[in-house]
Amino acid sequence: MLTTITPHELTRHLEKEEVLPVYYLYGDETYLIEETIRNIEERVIPSGFKDFNYEIFYGSENGAPEIINAAQTIPVVSQKRLIVVKDANQLSAKDLEQLTSYISDPSPFACLVFIGEKVNPRAKFFINLSKFGAIAQLNHPKDGELPYWIQRLANRFSKKISKDAVAFLMELVGNNLQQIYNETEKVSIFIGEKQTIEIEDLEAVVTDIKVESIFTLIDSVGNKDLEKALNILIKILASGEDHLKILGMIIRQFRLILRAKEMLQKGLTPFEVGERLGIRKFFLKGFLKQVDQFSFDELKKAFDQFLSTDLALKSSRVAKRLILERLILDLTKVE
Repeated sequence: MLTTITPHELTRHLEKEEVLPVYYLYGDETYLIEETIRNIEERVIPSGFKDFNYEIFYGSENGAPEIINAAQTIPVVSQKRLIVVKDANQLSAKDLEQLTSYISDPSPFACLVFIGEKVNPRAKFFINLSKFGAIAQLNHPKDGELPYWIQRLANRFSKKISKDAVAFLMELVGNNLQQIYNETEKVSIFIGEKQTIEIEDLEAVVTDIKVESIFTLIDSVGNKDLEKALNILIKILASGEDHLKILGMIIRQFRLILRAKEMLQKGLTPFEVGERLGIRKFFLKGFLKQVDQFSFDELKKAFDQFLSTDLALKSSRVAKRLILERLILDLTKVE
């Protein structure tokens, strides 16, 4: 059975253990992949000697002989050389066969890092790699893991961040660590010598994200403001967010609205609804406004539209942007 390690396990490994001769990184969180490369570089290459000991190859352009030759080259004033192979999933079968042999007897003077899209647990290349190195799946963190990563990113800039500010950042940015890193860097510069990041600091700096948030999009839909809703959708799409993920976030928000509406109908107080659904106090007022904006009939129609939109995004030849725009058009119709 193929063994893969989690982002937490990889982080602890690179902090406490010896760097392995080979790694395979895959997943949708580019920040974690780049951070792993940076950590390995800091561990094995002295400052000022990167040009002599760091090479990047591409599976679509370079073959196994070039990669192996680079890995077997003696490092210059360095513990090891760092060889990174991007687009590793595009390596040919012949290249993978040669690299599989190399992995069984790797150079002690190199760390070879493959970056790919997926793994094949039955392929000898990956079986060998898991024996002599490590395979790490680096996806966007789940909601429960985000506070840890946000605190960690704040520490990168020698800052602390309050619990409310963590929740605020999660709500506005989501689970994209690269975007969280960018905003944490901006707010850290903004607050200067102040040690703790608070909500008001984020509000002063993280302005664009508010406009692009799904929360604001749903507000516009509830207000039947088609123009504003489409503008927000365009900004979200421009940020590079996946179309199906955008739909998923919209559906999640509507599910929360439906559950809240049902709870209020049963006699729960707004505060109890917020607690049960995990809605933070500073978002509760706006969220309850959204709950009031939609009737049960409108919510039922919305979920029917989500189903057809999901099917269209997965199977239709129509441009995905147009499919989402059509959904927003349908949701904002005044009846």
